[in-house]
Amino acid sequence: MASSSNIVPFPSSETNPWIEEYQQACLTAHDAGTIRVYQHILQQFTQWVGKRAGKANQFEPSQITTPVVEQYLKDLASQAYSPSHCKRVRSVIAQFCQWLIEDKALLRRNPTRGLVLDPPTLCTPSVPRMLTPMQRSVFLDLVKQEDRRGKALFALGYWAGCRVTDIVDLQMVDTHVGPRSGWLHLAGEGAKARDIDLTNEARSFLYD
Repeated sequence: MASSSNIVPFPSSETNPWIEEYQQACLTAHDAGTIRVYQHILQQFTQWVGKRAGKANQFEPSQITTPVVEQYLKDLASQAYSPSHCKRVRSVIAQFCQWLIEDKALLRRNPTRGLVLDPPTLCTPSVPRMLTPMQRSVFLDLVKQEDRRGKALFALGYWAGCRVTDIVDLQMVDTHVGPRSGWLHLAGEGAKARDIDLTNEARSFLYD
């Protein structure tokens, strides 16, 4: 079996022709951020499959089997990928395989069918976790595509350390932000009321 070290990062300079064709056939209706996520996941997966078969950079659809997908998800879990990411990977692979079945007639059965993500067999959460370089890249790209409101919400969570309940329950009357300084009064559900000073990064996005 392949070790977790066989999972390689997505190389932006190379594009798998199978993924290119799948994108043109099935992903054109999605936004650019979603398409990039699909590309990252499928590129990483197909490279891993090809390398596992001893044919690096020579992926073939016939190499995708249920045991292969299961092993890949186990390897992701061993690298502390979250259960939610594993589920998304399984979903993206499933859709890709369905296209290989229906449009290309290259698979007889979807290898993800009946595959259950059942912790701790596959995706065991590891705490604390860090975003992988790929996740950070995709996450920052998605943030850059947001409008001013979206960027302000991200800034409150990232720079000010606000929890989801803090942001959801935040009222204008509790927001004291100017061009040079700012602070918030937070009283989210189940949380003790508190006042926090805003860093320049959080203040500037919220002021905008």
